[in-house]
Amino acid sequence: MLRSRSQPVQVSPEQRSRAEPAMAALAAVDPKAYSELESWLSSQGWGGLMELISPSEQIIWLQRMMICTGSDGDIDRFSFCAGVLALTGRHLVFAGASDGDTRNGRWLLNQLASVDLVRYKPLGHILMIGSGATKTGFSTKYDVACRELLSRIRAGIAKAQEAKPEASGAGSIADELAKLAKLRDDGILTNQEFAAQKIRLLGR
Repeated sequence: MLRSRSQPVQVSPEQRSRAEPAMAALAAVDPKAYSELESWLSSQGWGGLMELISPSEQIIWLQRMMICTGSDGDIDRFSFCAGVLALTGRHLVFAGASDGDTRNGRWLLNQLASVDLVRYKPLGHILMIGSGATKTGFSTKYDVACRELLSRIRAGIAKAQEAKPEASGAGSIADELAKLAKLRDDGILTNQEFAAQKIRLLGR
């Protein structure tokens, strides 16, 4: 989690266009949560959210949330920080501000060990995410939207974990190509043999 002091960052028309499908999804599920998000963005800006999201990442969900936990993962009113939580195909991203300080976070979906929805009476539902021993909680009064977000995060985690073996396989192919290139450079393989082996590997 990063903390710094900065001014809200306004989003460009292109960035707004990127966010529209996610905002439309929120509006379809929970119109009140959507209205709250629009109101927040109109008054506070995007707070650098788009700077934390790669241009190649699809934004799946956007919701106004509040971090309600301290560094130890416990509810801490001195750590409350309102902002926007975004779900992409690879990350969960938060950009918020409290008393002029920004509080940003970015979590890889395939590194999240736990994602749960807990009830904390004063704050309503709290979305708790964890990677290892570290946990962060986000509160919202919009239960329907929060449950939908929970479902989408879990689906994203499952998809990201399925992609892990593929990424590992890509690394193995790169290693094999490097070995073949060395054999070619050492004169053990001809250029034709190297080319044939390369086609075989890439055609897997």
